[in-house]
Amino acid sequence: NTGIDEAKGRYIAFLDDDDMYTRERLELALRGLRRTPLSICWRGNVSDHRPVANRVLEDSIYDTILEAEVPHLGQTALERTLAPHFNERYQAAEDTEWWLRLSYLATVSTVPRVGYLFRVHNEERHRNDLPARVRHRLLLLDEYSGYFAARPRAAAYQWKKIGLLAQGLGDLTLARSAFTRSTHSATS
Repeated sequence: NTGIDEAKGRYIAFLDDDDMYTRERLELALRGLRRTPLSICWRGNVSDHRPVANRVLEDSIYDTILEAEVPHLGQTALERTLAPHFNERYQAAEDTEWWLRLSYLATVSTVPRVGYLFRVHNEERHRNDLPARVRHRLLLLDEYSGYFAARPRAAAYQWKKIGLLAQGLGDLTLARSAFTRSTHSATS
């Protein structure tokens, strides 16, 4: 939020301290920003630069943004005046909640080339451990219950994520419950 507040340029792009841009990252951002006020490029791994977990998102995505993994913030560039602050209550899902609010405000274009290189970590990150990730996904489902009620595919995906996280925690009761809710949401 401090970076957003202090930014002075026309556009904002994000870069985590342990990740990297490709040489053409900012040019890819400008290519997308010529079409829409919000642009994403594809993400690759630092180790091999191959594309991973990328979506092609175009135009209005508010209804579908949470049906799959949201783009990493490092894939994102946008007009500074549109950049909402991150809701700090969502410490382990702040990007997901931020994308939901941002997708209501702006259309998006995808430049299907790797411009952001993500470093994979095996260890847990500060404030982003499995219990926090479960807790904040549940908070998202609760606070945006109207959104998810109207978009069962998005609800199904979020419950599936909670089920997988709960499995990782060894909480099989929560995992079963979440997977059941995911299945019921998907068939609604």
